[in-house]
Amino acid sequence: MTNKTLIVIAISLLAFSTTAYAQSNSLGVKASTLGL
Repeated sequence: MTNKTLIVIAISLLAFSTTAYAQSNSLGVKASTLGL
């Protein structure tokens, strides 16, 4: 694999984990957003 492919995979995994984290803590995130 090329470096570009590895970077794309890393970004995809980061985006997926971030999305999963946000969904699992959606209420807390919404409360924090409203609080700010």
